[in-house]
Amino acid sequence: MPRSRKIAIKKHENGKLEEKVIEKPKKVKKGETPAKKQKIEPDYITGDGLNVIKAILSVQKTDCNNQKALAELKKLYEKMKHSDFMKSFMTALQVFLIRDDGDEYASRELKFMGIFVAEYGELLTESGATHPIVETFFKEILAITSSSVHVRVRICLLVTNTMASFSQKAELDESIIDKITERMLYFMKDTSPLVRAQSVFALQRLQDPDSSEDPVTKSFVYHMESDPAVKVRQATITAIAKKLQNIPAILDRLHDVDEKVRRHTYLQMSSYSVKSYKIADRIAILNAGLNDRSEIVRKVVTNLLLSNWIGVYDFDYAEFIRAIKLDSSENELIKFRKLSEMALRDIFKRRKLNDLISYLNATESKEYKNCLQLEKSTLEMLIVWKMITKCHQDYLNDKTRNSDDIKDDIGSDGEEESSLIDQNVLDVEILPELSVFCNYMENFVNNFNFGIDLDEKYQKIYFSQCLILLLQIVQLNDMSDEIGKAQLQKLLKTILLMYDISEFAIEEISHVIEKIIPVVEQRLSFFNQIVTEIIKPGVPSEYSRQAIIDDLIDRSDIDRKVQAKAIKLHMMDLKEQETQFVKQKQYAECQKISEEYQKLNEELVELLKPVAELHSSDSTQSLLDNLSSVVISKKITSSDIIKNLRICYYAVMTKGVKTITHDILQIYNEFVRFHLESTDLTTRIWSLKTSTAYSLLYESVAKEIYLVIKSQVFKSIHVLLWECSVECIFDLLLHYGIEKMENVDDNNNNANNMILTSNSQINRSKRSGRTLYTNIEDDDEQDEINIIKTLDVMQMLQHLLDQSDDLRITKVLICGFCKMILHGVYYTRELMSKFLLMYFNPAMPAEINQLLGVFLENIFKRKKQEYLHDALTPTIFTLVGAPYDSPLLDVKLEIVLKYIVNATRPIYCSNGLNLHNTLGMEFLNVMKENPDNREILKTFAKELSELELSEDPILKRDMTKQVETILRESSADFRTRKYLTDFCKILNGTYCAPLTFSSTAKTPRIIDEEEDDQLESVEENEQAQ
Repeated sequence: MPRSRKIAIKKHENGKLEEKVIEKPKKVKKGETPAKKQKIEPDYITGDGLNVIKAILSVQKTDCNNQKALAELKKLYEKMKHSDFMKSFMTALQVFLIRDDGDEYASRELKFMGIFVAEYGELLTESGATHPIVETFFKEILAITSSSVHVRVRICLLVTNTMASFSQKAELDESIIDKITERMLYFMKDTSPLVRAQSVFALQRLQDPDSSEDPVTKSFVYHMESDPAVKVRQATITAIAKKLQNIPAILDRLHDVDEKVRRHTYLQMSSYSVKSYKIADRIAILNAGLNDRSEIVRKVVTNLLLSNWIGVYDFDYAEFIRAIKLDSSENELIKFRKLSEMALRDIFKRRKLNDLISYLNATESKEYKNCLQLEKSTLEMLIVWKMITKCHQDYLNDKTRNSDDIKDDIGSDGEEESSLIDQNVLDVEILPELSVFCNYMENFVNNFNFGIDLDEKYQKIYFSQCLILLLQIVQLNDMSDEIGKAQLQKLLKTILLMYDISEFAIEEISHVIEKIIPVVEQRLSFFNQIVTEIIKPGVPSEYSRQAIIDDLIDRSDIDRKVQAKAIKLHMMDLKEQETQFVKQKQYAECQKISEEYQKLNEELVELLKPVAELHSSDSTQSLLDNLSSVVISKKITSSDIIKNLRICYYAVMTKGVKTITHDILQIYNEFVRFHLESTDLTTRIWSLKTSTAYSLLYESVAKEIYLVIKSQVFKSIHVLLWECSVECIFDLLLHYGIEKMENVDDNNNNANNMILTSNSQINRSKRSGRTLYTNIEDDDEQDEINIIKTLDVMQMLQHLLDQSDDLRITKVLICGFCKMILHGVYYTRELMSKFLLMYFNPAMPAEINQLLGVFLENIFKRKKQEYLHDALTPTIFTLVGAPYDSPLLDVKLEIVLKYIVNATRPIYCSNGLNLHNTLGMEFLNVMKENPDNREILKTFAKELSELELSEDPILKRDMTKQVETILRESSADFRTRKYLTDFCKILNGTYCAPLTFSSTAKTPRIIDEEEDDQLESVEENEQAQ
């Protein structure tokens, strides 16, 4: 064997640490004169140079000698030449650069050297240039290259220490900054994540956040979003300047796939004041943190971020939640209310209940005892009041647990949490009595005035949100006060009658009514009275109205009497037409006639008004007042109609309602169905929703309303109306079934057709002649109705799903179809295949992907994997035949197959069902039908070995024959043939799995030996004790 060669480390001229081979001198051949030996002068460091190295080495074990060593190095620099000093300094530096990775002294030495160089950062030359030590140091250190990872990491660490040690007044030449930036940006492209992470910190003080073209900031943002290493993403989040233009990129890391990065992001965000963020950014931070799926992330948000933010406002909870308030719309206020409640719930867990109760500063007066002061009853204070009351009530509900159970529930933080529990809280009454709270809420409602400068729409939204909070607080009461319940019922009735409130407030009122009126019939009667009074406030009966009109006509002169009777005759004719249109279910015409009837009614009143004024003294009751009540009987605004429809909807949606009463059905006949064809979009939508709710409780209404809703989808062009109609159709189909709803008018239509046919035949037999002209519009309308009746609703909805480009309609259609599939109402393999393709399609929006993910998860839970099995073939062929501009080209066939194979394993399916048997035969049939498609052959052949087949000899024999046919007739490549051959061996039981080896995994023998050692050590400890 050749002898080993000596290797020396030498610094190259350009600063590179390179390996130089010291070769043996060549032998002198005969006849040649030997070369003269050159005298090599050793390059030794002596004198003050050694003192420099000794001073540097003195700090490697402790930091106590830093100041002494710094002073000594400064003295040596003044005595020595600059080149000699830097030579000794860099020699010592190279020693620590090449130390082993785990050397504990290297990092301390590099930190000391950085501090020493930074001492000269503020010292400039006579010409104003950077000090020579700083310039030479960076020139030498940036020129070093090495193949060793830890050397490159220490180079970046040295630059980081030096830059961090510079004072705020330190200045560097532009040339030096450019060189450092260029070199560190090069290291940010390194293959090692340790080097990339350390180079990020080296560049931290070199970024220019005010410049949009800063290369350092751009590199930080790129690595923050795209670097695969967690440490690098964490480093960029720490190093990047928290400026306004960088906040969106940082907020994106709140949704990082790794919980460590998300936690690190919140740690960084919590170090800055809440006032330094915009309101939208505060909401995004809290919303993502409080709803994070990781417990360690939620702990950081609760224990650190929320604590720091609430401390900025000196624990003024109302001011804190006001800082996260966006009140641009009703949806924003709802989100604000929910987010505030989540934040306060976590904050109150770490506060004493006595402090929370004292913060409310509730009034002690007898009239409003334990209530907030009315002048302080803002939306923010109502939220705080609700959460403190709920926190107090939760504590009271748990007071029966013994102290041992409380300690077990608290866990390791028992000492900290137990100090927050005050037994005196049990005796404190924080929730007012029901009658007192009703008086307080009545006073609040009557005297509400948010601001005269704000528009009426916003005041309505704000008032509704405050009312919702008051209603939620009152529901925390046990409702045992009967007098208070009656007072509350009267107050809620007044609110519904007199105030224009939002949909959500009406829904909350319905929840309160459920508790104070538990009997369903009485509850529906309560809502029926409210709706009737809104439609007909204080109106006498129809007979008394006609008596008033007839009395005034009899008192009129001849001309006025003739005009009045003509108008009255016209009104009677309109009533007959309205009745006919109701029978024909033409509600749009009914609405027009109703409006025309109202105009004639007002015209009649104006005609008879002078007569009423003339004879008002003839009776004890003013005829003028009676006359005005006739007009009031039909005059209601659009907002009243919408409010009535919402009340009707939530009345039948309360708990326990399984059928509708006669009074509620009368409200539907006289009010709800007349607005199904309303020209106002909101009115029509709520009329459809209310009619559908009635239909779910009364089948006769369902038969009438289904065709109306179906025609809305067919004729409408508005997105919101489409969305509502599709939801209603799916609700009816899920409740009654497709066959029952689609054949709802077949019997009536057949009977009517038979009658019409027989009548026409009789008429034609008796007489002959030309057919008279018929209105073409009526014929077109009838043809349109016939088309809607014969149209298959499922085909219509699937066509709408294929053609829809609106996210809201697509979501509604997907939700409806998924419900029908899960409930077994409707299913086709094409529809299931479409959902699979949409789930794997990378171009689909995230919301659609999430919906389908929940749907497929429910497929597994309900053990309906046969749907996936049936949809396999159309899905595969759609992927294979996808056009070149389709996003389905990015979907790998192998991923879809693996998903279906894993989902249909026997362990997940119903007992006794093995879908892999038929799945294997289907795989082989597809391969047999596509012998020239190598992609299909290879993908299916690879997945065959993953199937869990039954021990059926007939099945295995048939599969073996199929495989032999494929091997003989197909143009499969070598790897595909290997997969098929191995599958045949698996079927025959002769397959041997290949051995795999790992350089890191422990062998079973080593694991057993380690377990034995652990058991022996445990036994020795027990014996010693």
